[in-house]
Amino acid sequence: MFSAMELTQNAVDGFTAGIRSLVEQRAARAEMEAVTRQSSAQAWADYAKRLERERDELRQAVSTLLERHEQVRDQLNTVQNCYIKYTALLVSRVKGLDETVQRKSANEYAYEKLREHLVQLLQEQGAGDAHALTTDDAQVEFLKMYWDYFMEHNDVRQGVPTLADALKT
Repeated sequence: MFSAMELTQNAVDGFTAGIRSLVEQRAARAEMEAVTRQSSAQAWADYAKRLERERDELRQAVSTLLERHEQVRDQLNTVQNCYIKYTALLVSRVKGLDETVQRKSANEYAYEKLREHLVQLLQEQGAGDAHALTTDDAQVEFLKMYWDYFMEHNDVRQGVPTLADALKT
């Protein structure tokens, strides 16, 4: 598979070779015609002028191709830079989502453990007052303990690759 720059270089080389071949054929034909018609110095001078004009046209064509090649290279670089920036943005957003999912899961886990603890306390105390089971500070401490436990022992993140890992593939 060719890259854009290789493809452009091959096209420039092929076009250049084709133009050179055409110039050489035209020069040979003109030379033969001029020699056949007349063997004068004027024929050779005309032939030299024609060759010079064709050489200038060839130089102009090659110059135009090189300019276009540079434009294509610049466009390719622009596309590559946009791709790198877009990939970096996507990776940062997905990492943020991963972190949000991890925290949300930790919250759900901690609240579920608190609910289980409060249900257990209610069952142990019988039909007592639910508000007297634990203080707000104790509930907050209980939530924090289970939240920290979840964050330390469970990981629900997807393991988003870094930008360098993403560009290796």
